[in-house]
Amino acid sequence: MVLVFDAREVEAKVSRDGGRSERELISEERGVRNFFVHLESLKPRSGPTSYHYHKTKETVLFILKGRARVLLEGEEREVGPNAVIVIRPGERHGILEVLGEEDFEFLEIGAPPIEDRVLAGP
Repeated sequence: MVLVFDAREVEAKVSRDGGRSERELISEERGVRNFFVHLESLKPRSGPTSYHYHKTKETVLFILKGRARVLLEGEEREVGPNAVIVIRPGERHGILEVLGEEDFEFLEIGAPPIEDRVLAGP
């Protein structure tokens, strides 16, 4: 059966400080076993997220709105709307800071849909 729904109706998991929210749009709960899609949003001046890598997960981040400073394999970059970040297993990454006054919103698409995060430093 084909699944159609409004992403805004998916309940968001919100961080304790309210600076980050995540909606699991595509997951095993929706009958998809081979990949996942999350819609994530960080408030202005929030960050950093943990600097980490994944053992087996491949991830693509597609930036929808806002700007942020990210750390990718030790290199700082500024990213904004329409940027695509491809993260392969073992590649360290994290968000350092949301820039400006707009929320930083992105789709995180990956496979396999397992949690295999390994902290990689400060």
